[in-house]
Amino acid sequence: MKKIIFVVSLLIISFVSGYFIHKYSFEIKTQLSQDTIIQEPKQELYQDIFVTLLLPFIDKAVEDYYGLSYNAAPYDVEVLSIERPNGYRTFVFQIKLKVMPYIGPHLYVGEDHITISLELNEVKVIEFKHVKSYELPPRYKQVHPIPHAE
Repeated sequence: MKKIIFVVSLLIISFVSGYFIHKYSFEIKTQLSQDTIIQEPKQELYQDIFVTLLLPFIDKAVEDYYGLSYNAAPYDVEVLSIERPNGYRTFVFQIKLKVMPYIGPHLYVGEDHITISLELNEVKVIEFKHVKSYELPPRYKQVHPIPHAE
């Protein structure tokens, strides 16, 4: 009888201590992960907002140039420059972007520079320059021919 009581007591102690060890280790891990959250720079945040808002116009320009609907992921778009052609505190902007359209499992088809004019009620692509073409695997070449760089 003493053995049974000893074994049952040992099991209860094991379960209770295991529960508390798991509970506190989870709280420590959660606290550590919250302490290591990266604060992104505001400039990067604003650039991501720009690109997200302009993505439909970027996609349309890429489709117009290539004749096919290639993908342009927001993380593959780089803001090269932003200018105010009419001077300080005017609300006309020219945004020059570097875009890397791809097909399928992120097979890049080329590098393009797109200049977009942004005014109060109007967004338009004013220049599309195909800078570089990339070689595609044979199975994609016949279906999706890529224009040569200018």
